[in-house]
Amino acid sequence: MGIQNDHLLKLIAEISNLFAAIASGESSPSQKIENIDTALSATLNVDPMFLFSGLAEELHTIDPRAAIFVAQLLALRVEALENLDRCYESSLITAIDFANKARQGDSQSRKKGLKILSDFIIRVTDTAVLETLIHIFEEEHRFGSAEDAIFKLIHANHEFLQIGLDFYDRIQLLDDLTLQNGGLPRTEILEAISELHNLA
Repeated sequence: MGIQNDHLLKLIAEISNLFAAIASGESSPSQKIENIDTALSATLNVDPMFLFSGLAEELHTIDPRAAIFVAQLLALRVEALENLDRCYESSLITAIDFANKARQGDSQSRKKGLKILSDFIIRVTDTAVLETLIHIFEEEHRFGSAEDAIFKLIHANHEFLQIGLDFYDRIQLLDDLTLQNGGLPRTEILEAISELHNLA
């Protein structure tokens, strides 16, 4: 078990150092993408030609404390791709998977993972991913973030109105303090329900 822990701590340190170096670097978006891909391939021992399928396999075995750094590297990759006006959907979905995995870790990994997930709401276009984010945020009592994802989903397609109405029906049963702490006071819930009924 000690060897496994030593390997994990070394992996976390390597990924953390790579993230810090790439995040603080002044390289171009293209160079940043190349550095991230090289770093992830080398650190996680994934073939660069099959980076995303390799990362998908790694997701099931990686420790949540290391997963957060992979998610952060992929978030930087998404940003660099966006700056180049290139498609970033596969990087985004993989980053979401790793950020979600980080929620299984310690409180710091969990908090960082939820921050990444919240930041990604504006970039997500896939309705299934938005639905997943809604469930994650509701489970975590991050009702304001769940609401952001709901309205993005509804603006993409009004057929998803019922998902929003169901969400508000569920959380209305919670006490005022829980709602307030979750970023969605009861008065805002009532306003949102009215807005959704007007869209119907």
